[in-house]
Amino acid sequence: MMLVIAMKLIGAPLLVGGASLAGKRYGPALAGLLSGLPVIAGPIIAVLWLEQGAAYAARVAWMLPVGLAPLAAYLWIFSRLAPRCHWLICLLAGWLAFLLAAAACHALDLPYALLAGGATLAMLVAGFTLPRQATLFAPASATLPQAELLARIVAAFALVFGLTSASARLGAEWTGLLAAFPVAGSIMPAFTLAKSGPAATLRLLRGFVSGLLGLAGFAICLALLLPSWGATAFIPAVFLSLGIAWFNARVVFRP
Repeated sequence: MMLVIAMKLIGAPLLVGGASLAGKRYGPALAGLLSGLPVIAGPIIAVLWLEQGAAYAARVAWMLPVGLAPLAAYLWIFSRLAPRCHWLICLLAGWLAFLLAAAACHALDLPYALLAGGATLAMLVAGFTLPRQATLFAPASATLPQAELLARIVAAFALVFGLTSASARLGAEWTGLLAAFPVAGSIMPAFTLAKSGPAATLRLLRGFVSGLLGLAGFAICLALLLPSWGATAFIPAVFLSLGIAWFNARVVFRP
């Protein structure tokens, strides 16, 4: 019980805070990449594994790659609006796109491989079609206001606590889809757009895509190994997510 409480109170907020500070030091592209990694979904699955068992946690993990489709919709809308709209408009439009796409994914009666493959393809398309007008704008600063850092940590805690508490009523499918909700992916682009402008925001979003593809590898690895490996399954899952994210950042979506 104490371990579950610690994961809810400390796990995700600590990971999000660490990713935020690393992004402050090394720039928005790395901040986006780290935010796309399983800093939220990982603690959610860990808590569900501790509370409801490996089989249920694995079912939630299977749904995470499908969540790439609504995330792709969110990123595409946000990136298209960022050069010309207020950050709040970008955020609300992106959330609406995410929820509509998540509802559509939940309603589709298709084989899992087709759903997950289509969602991954949607994320790749979103990454390749992100606007590249960043060179038209002034360079971004790497500042991180204390209010933003606190907002990221509070939002991470709220999502992990809320989803894990409501998971039994939502079911594994909706829990997996909503675990992909862009918490850091909402706070960071909004603050970056307001403080540093479209150039930094677009660089952050490109890094975010690379991290999210690593999230898919993390989820599939956990779904396959968690029932038999237990906690040990998190080790290869983390390394796989880092490897996929690095490859995409350096090769596929390199600046």
